[in-house]
Amino acid sequence: RASILPTMRCRTRETTDDEGALSKRAKRQHSLPGSHSSHRRVTCGTGEADVGVMIDSSDLLGDFAALRKRMDRDGYLFLKGFLHRDEVVRARKSVLEDAAVPPSALKRSEVIIAKFPKLRLLDRQDIAYSEPVHKLLHHPKIIAFFSKFFECKAVATTRYKWLRSVGAGEYTGVHIDKVYLGRGSKRLTTMWIPFGDIPMRLGSLCVSVGSHKAVETLISEGKLERNAEIKSGKGSGADGGLDGCDEIENEVQTAIAYVQGSGGQKGDKTSSGWIATEPSKTPGVYSPKRSEGKWVSADFSMGDVAVVPLNTVHMSTTNCTEYWRISCDTRWQPASGPRDPLLKFSTHQVSSTN
Repeated sequence: RASILPTMRCRTRETTDDEGALSKRAKRQHSLPGSHSSHRRVTCGTGEADVGVMIDSSDLLGDFAALRKRMDRDGYLFLKGFLHRDEVVRARKSVLEDAAVPPSALKRSEVIIAKFPKLRLLDRQDIAYSEPVHKLLHHPKIIAFFSKFFECKAVATTRYKWLRSVGAGEYTGVHIDKVYLGRGSKRLTTMWIPFGDIPMRLGSLCVSVGSHKAVETLISEGKLERNAEIKSGKGSGADGGLDGCDEIENEVQTAIAYVQGSGGQKGDKTSSGWIATEPSKTPGVYSPKRSEGKWVSADFSMGDVAVVPLNTVHMSTTNCTEYWRISCDTRWQPASGPRDPLLKFSTHQVSSTN
């Protein structure tokens, strides 16, 4: 299970820069084009943080040199409307149908946790490989994006898809993907795809701006683990396997189940790579008085995506609602790069129409 927040008041409150303790340098940065201006007080993990709003980089999709430059500066890309909303709606509908969510558990298409408490998706690769979901996760637009971003003709993606559900009071702790997925290409990159409208109160992606530049130093100083403790084993689903997905090792389910970790409780090794359970406890990264290390998030709509490299420090805001949050991480890299031996990949060529 994902970590569950101890009883406390969840908060998402709009604030202004004047209310924060921002330095003059940070204020100058916030006034620049393409900068993180407004922020909110948001519940993140076991605490609260002033969280800025992600910069929408969709206007740069015609200029990949500019996209790479922004990624190098900020450590993430937020692309509004990157996928067609109707295609995401179809994939979400397929997930709910395959998970046997009854209509009585839905409220305006949202799944009410109290009426369907067992929506757990990480070990349901049969759902991730259903036709509407598979089509979305391998969309020609995604393949074309990474081909242009990596400047290569062919790209590879992990066969395992991190399809997940996050319940009330749950969150993913502060971490970097390199701790779990750093055994292959250094260019491995995540595309985070919401399977629903995900405002900050529902458990949105939250990243530390520019933190990717500090990570190598933190690793060398011993403040971050190089590799999390990973335990191989069978999947935890009812059938212990991956229906219809025999090409994916069962061990992978457990090896990368940290995304639903339990906060480092005794006897649980799945979250051993977490840096902290809230932004203010992030060593050497978080500072509300400077632009670098500032935490940002967004109210995601279906069709929006975020792109995050291995070294960027990130987490999720806490789900402060009565509904399940559903999303999926897909991992991409140049096809010619070294591949993580824990994972299997599929290779994709760019369609001639893209």
